[in-house]
Amino acid sequence: MMTAQIGRLLKIASNRLSWELDQFAQQHGLTGTQMSFIDYLYRETQNGRTILQRDIEHEFRIQRSTTTQVLQAMEKKGLVRRQNATSDARQKEVHLTPAAKDQIQLVRHYMQQSDQTLTKSYSAAEVRLITHFLHQIAHIDEE
Repeated sequence: MMTAQIGRLLKIASNRLSWELDQFAQQHGLTGTQMSFIDYLYRETQNGRTILQRDIEHEFRIQRSTTTQVLQAMEKKGLVRRQNATSDARQKEVHLTPAAKDQIQLVRHYMQQSDQTLTKSYSAAEVRLITHFLHQIAHIDEE
């Protein structure tokens, strides 16, 4: 019987998706991570949420120092603005700038196209199963 090697296959798939995202992002003066942050900030603020830096850390399962580095680079490019949270001065609110908002259509289009490419060969039931599986692997509670 062949070993499933699911972890190895997930890593290969993750590397491929990251590479493709980075290649696209570079054409527009961004990194893949910056595009992901812009996408997340846009989607969440459309729902009326104020996003704190710790929300980004939680969403992407990354360390505070990594989040800080990416956000600092985005601030230098004029893509985000951080300010002390009104509820807790120790926390930082993260806001998209007009320059980042100019990139939203491009970012959203890429993200939607990427999802369509990934799911086009699967039925809706298979996509739900794959999504459930990935949530379990990543220890993400399904909402």
